[in-house]
Amino acid sequence: MLRVPHLLPAFAAASTVRLSYGTTPLALLFTAQRSTGSFATAGLVTGAYALTTFALPLKSRLADTYGLPRVLLALGLAHPVALLGLLAVTVALPGSVPPLVAAAVLAGLAVPPASSAMRAIWSSATEPGAARQRAFSLDAVTEEVTLAVGPALTGTLVALRGPQLAVLVGAAAALVGSMTLAAGRAARAQRDGTARGPLRFGAGPLRLAAFRPVLVAALGVGLALSTVEIAVAGRLQNGAAGYLMAALSVGSALGGLLWGRRHHTRSHHTHLVGLLTAAAVGYAAASLAPNLVVLAAVLLVAGLTLAPTFVVAYLVADQVVPAGHRTEGTTWVNTANNVGVAIGGPLAGVLLTSTSVAATQALAGAAALLPALLLLALGARHRHRPGVSRRNRTAPRARRPGHRATARHRTASASRGSIGDPVRSRTRTGRPNPPPAG
Repeated sequence: MLRVPHLLPAFAAASTVRLSYGTTPLALLFTAQRSTGSFATAGLVTGAYALTTFALPLKSRLADTYGLPRVLLALGLAHPVALLGLLAVTVALPGSVPPLVAAAVLAGLAVPPASSAMRAIWSSATEPGAARQRAFSLDAVTEEVTLAVGPALTGTLVALRGPQLAVLVGAAAALVGSMTLAAGRAARAQRDGTARGPLRFGAGPLRLAAFRPVLVAALGVGLALSTVEIAVAGRLQNGAAGYLMAALSVGSALGGLLWGRRHHTRSHHTHLVGLLTAAAVGYAAASLAPNLVVLAAVLLVAGLTLAPTFVVAYLVADQVVPAGHRTEGTTWVNTANNVGVAIGGPLAGVLLTSTSVAATQALAGAAALLPALLLLALGARHRHRPGVSRRNRTAPRARRPGHRATARHRTASASRGSIGDPVRSRTRTGRPNPPPAG
């Protein structure tokens, strides 16, 4: 895949921006703490920065409407400028909280959507099937690696020169990566696939019934992950919790690589149910680990399901969302995951304070299992709709000789299909979809 001349520069540029995703939040935390002398205030600043993740779908819709290069150029410049403004606030107004929070919000709103942009490029540059599955697997693994390396790099920079240097490195990574990605051939080629007409503020891909179950799965993953992190931190009460969560990330990277190499024959729906169920078992089993070595091993095994779950979710988004809205479609997957993280953290904190670490760990298993059961129920309802036999459900309707389905009919038929339905799901270009691969 990366042998294609224009893909390697785009992949390297997007990875550079993603590195800033891992470095900037922690750098802002230490910068705000040193400016105000309070970790509570620092948490408020980073929380304000994190809340702006809900603007990601809008930024991706802007990219789908006006083209990736324009949006990447604009935000790639605005984000570093906002970070420099935040540093200026710490110098000119030390200890002043409202300007610091406002600068963090502006910086968060201007974060370039490099991840969703790269997935849109993968979707356009690869054929449906095994090639696209490998591309999304590589993308998910790269995201895991950059999010793991970013905090470690921030810690090193803070120890050497202070948090301001870490903020500057994150700003530089976002600037250089965004400019390079916007100027590249891969991003400029996306202009032909952008949505036509003015920007619309509707539900977008959320209107697609086949897409909403994927968001439920992503929500459950985020809920489970934040709960696991709180439970592990509560059990250890020290910095070693970071090493245990790193085991989860290592497992996720390994799982993504292995998943991309396999040839899958089951539907995406079946994959999501199986992966969520396996994750639930792993997170629940962590509550029974007698020591830290066993706990690390359990978390590593449970992490094997993490990246593959997102790979399947991205494949479903690519399959059911119209071509002109793919950037926004995959962004909604990440947004649903972030919503789960935002909900799970406070819930796990309350449960840990009022009960025990084991109960909190069990909640993580339940958070992954409930979406699996919901997806299973939705699949059963689709298979057993009243008045629809198995034969009628899978066999195409006979047409008159010479009759050709219109594009409108083909699109309507595809939008009604279930996740991974090999009969009703056809690509917008008329080619068969990939085998229901994960």
